[in-house]
Amino acid sequence: MVFCGHCQDDCPYVKDPDNGIICCGICGKVLDPNIYDDGPSFVKDSSGQSRLRGSIIKAIEDGCSISRERTEAKGRDEIWQIVHGLHVSGGDDIICTAHNFYKLALDNSFTKGRQTSHVAAACLYIACRRGEKPYLLIDFSDYLHISVFTGKKEQCCLGHSFMHCS
Repeated sequence: MVFCGHCQDDCPYVKDPDNGIICCGICGKVLDPNIYDDGPSFVKDSSGQSRLRGSIIKAIEDGCSISRERTEAKGRDEIWQIVHGLHVSGGDDIICTAHNFYKLALDNSFTKGRQTSHVAAACLYIACRRGEKPYLLIDFSDYLHISVFTGKKEQCCLGHSFMHCS
């Protein structure tokens, strides 16, 4: 048993027989602090071709970057504000569902170039449709004071955000 900082508990460990790395048996985080690696490098083989030499050691850290956490929190706050502003029923369940759609939008770079409130509203609208809640896209656009389908740019319209998100 070794203490894992990621799991915050004493956990069984696993030792990789190939390179001697000691990892947490539950989460997989690399626990042995004495492992150093120069990283990958390139060498020429006998035929003159360049080949990758070395290994890349990956560890499970705290999950995601601080910037990603801030962006997710900002999206969740926007969703929360819209839910409470429109009095959407469902409470935390609808917020969690919409937030999961928001994280999916982040993973697919859908949020780049779009306002957080527009993406959050589109994700909440999808969550409401899946939960069979009686809300229309125009309800969300009225709350945000934006048009559903017309605007100078594609990013200005909630309808375009919804269509690309779904």
